[in-house]
Amino acid sequence: MNILLRQELGQPVYSWQWSEDVVVLMRDVTLGYEYKADPETGIIGAKAKYIQRPVTWPKVFDRWILCKKIYTPQREWLKKFAGALLWPENGEWHPCESPLGYVALGENEAPGPNQTWRAIQIIRESRSVTAADFLNNLEAAEDKRERDANNMRRDMIRDKLPAFGGVPGQKMDYSFGGFESADVGKEGPQ
Repeated sequence: MNILLRQELGQPVYSWQWSEDVVVLMRDVTLGYEYKADPETGIIGAKAKYIQRPVTWPKVFDRWILCKKIYTPQREWLKKFAGALLWPENGEWHPCESPLGYVALGENEAPGPNQTWRAIQIIRESRSVTAADFLNNLEAAEDKRERDANNMRRDMIRDKLPAFGGVPGQKMDYSFGGFESADVGKEGPQ
């Protein structure tokens, strides 16, 4: 079934994995260090001891789960975990999650063609929605940037030219209370 997943989905690689086989190597400070001499130089070096911890326990155990392989560059891994987790140079299996939890089969259920094709269908749907959402969000962000830039320009012009309605060369019809244009030049009440 894993071959079918790889053929249909390509990269990243998806696979059915037994829940207890999806592990991380976690540094255990209670075990201390292992000291070994380098055979070429004879220099003794300390190496931290790591233990295996299942990723899905206690939520899911003794079941098949759908996973995808993720490769993380060593520099990024060390920056994130600082040696607490051993860097998996050949990548690591991450359980696929849904809003309801890990994507796992029922108890005593093995992955078959029906479950695998359903998983392929779900992954394809999630990929297409993600791509469409990404494009929509990108267009919306671009529209917002343009609107914000236009609003900023309009506000700057209004700040500089308040008496002319924000448009250079255009006069606005403002009333200054009680004087009509025909009254200009006449004397006020006597």
